[in-house]
Amino acid sequence: MFIATLLGGLVAHFAWGWHFGEALVLGMCLSCASTVVLLKALEVRGILPNPNGQIAVDWLVVEDIATVLILVLLPPLAGLLGSQPSSAITRPDIAIQIAITLDNVAAFIAVMFLIGRRLLP
Repeated sequence: MFIATLLGGLVAHFAWGWHFGEALVLGMCLSCASTVVLLKALEVRGILPNPNGQIAVDWLVVEDIATVLILVLLPPLAGLLGSQPSSAITRPDIAIQIAITLDNVAAFIAVMFLIGRRLLP
């Protein structure tokens, strides 16, 4: 994911003249793989049951978690990543927004573990 993000971002920034934040978002979009497509490809090739297939599935899960984290943190960081950062947004404001966002994610996970298990065993 890091290499794909880096390469996509560098091409967009230097070759196409995009602002750093816009290039970074494009690179992150390019780095996301489709778990369903890759699982089907592994299954068709018969690789899924062996250790290499299991490692690939584990990395797909890690990539999905990273993608969710990126999607959750993108809105609070939009002011910094845009081509024209807002002068009204300060670093403490962004830190507070990120903390609130991460608190909301933690609360959601806690609710899903506590209530979700009972409602959907």
